[in-house]
Amino acid sequence: TMKIGDSTTFMIRVDSLLKYTKGMRLPDFLDSSGYIGYVVKLDTIISAVEFKKEMKRRAEEARIQDDLKNNDAANLAKFLADNKYTAKPSATGVYYIEKTAGKGALIKTGQSVMVHYKGYYTNNVNAPFDESKKQPNSPPVTFKLGDPQLGVIPGLEEGLIKMKKGGTATIIVPADQAYRDGLTRVFDIEIVDVQ
Repeated sequence: TMKIGDSTTFMIRVDSLLKYTKGMRLPDFLDSSGYIGYVVKLDTIISAVEFKKEMKRRAEEARIQDDLKNNDAANLAKFLADNKYTAKPSATGVYYIEKTAGKGALIKTGQSVMVHYKGYYTNNVNAPFDESKKQPNSPPVTFKLGDPQLGVIPGLEEGLIKMKKGGTATIIVPADQAYRDGLTRVFDIEIVDVQ
């Protein structure tokens, strides 16, 4: 009954949801006699063929992520060797490889930094999962160090406080200092400004 752009709320009995979703585990705050509410907005409609393609793409993406997790240590060792990086990790496992020193004082917690960055996995430098220069004239991204809402992941912050304005570096962040998903990430960083 919905059209693109419509929104609605569905209330579903928990016991019915459990009956039709195999392996689902209830959070502790729900019991089987209650209801779960979903607010749904119809964004787009795709064909069954397109849906199957999307599900296949997601399954392949999940398989690649699993493969990355299973080979994370080997990929890191190969990445370090291929790039002839001899830096030792910090106590938290973060590698900091300075490319350009920069000028002025070291960045401090509480300061805002404007950066350009490229983030990628250790097995594929040419396929970034995120980057600030998505377009040729993309502006730098601003982070406030030490601010949980405007800040960055702990491992990246650890590397940024070793940098100065104008500096460039490669910072390798282990999963437990990033997104805790079993994947090491590499960030190429350029400090554009510090405030």
